[in-house]
Amino acid sequence: MHLACLFIRTAFLMIYINKSEDELLQLYYQEDDIKALEILLKKLQKKVEYTCLYFLKNESLYEDVASDIMVKIYEQLTRKHPIKTSIKSWVFIITRNESWRILKENQHLHEFIEEFTNIKVHNMEFDEDLTLYSSEDDIFTQLDKYLLNLSDKQQLCLTAHYWEGKSYNTIAVEFGISVGEVKSALQNARRNLKKMLGLKQ
Repeated sequence: MHLACLFIRTAFLMIYINKSEDELLQLYYQEDDIKALEILLKKLQKKVEYTCLYFLKNESLYEDVASDIMVKIYEQLTRKHPIKTSIKSWVFIITRNESWRILKENQHLHEFIEEFTNIKVHNMEFDEDLTLYSSEDDIFTQLDKYLLNLSDKQQLCLTAHYWEGKSYNTIAVEFGISVGEVKSALQNARRNLKKMLGLKQ
């Protein structure tokens, strides 16, 4: 009898476990299936932790940040927040943005974002200068579209210096290039990003 119950329970769980994250989300949203939500959150937690570790590069910090993010995700899902993309993409964006908020305490990243968010454009309709991006989230959204168009060296140097806060010397040693090459890669990366964003040099 015990084995029969165990078999039934295992078969029942497999119905959920074999479903994709999006299918589990639909089960919860459409049928208020709490078990589907529970399994969905367990699947998402590992993805959130991995993404936090990837961006933060900090063993002692990423678990706390991931835990806070999971609380936010749970609150959004239980309110049945509309999700227009895949649940995995939605969770990645939330996790990445929250990780970047932590990294923004890094002075290098702050300076980088300031360079873009403080750019003024002239609005002919109102005959006044307006800030191009109303928030740091806006510029991150735009940069996402163009970072992969940079060369490998530019991407690596940009991420290492501004996102991870590493010095020119540290980057040069890690990547086996000169400090001059690091500075040149960063300068070219900023110039190329501005060009792709349609900004004046």
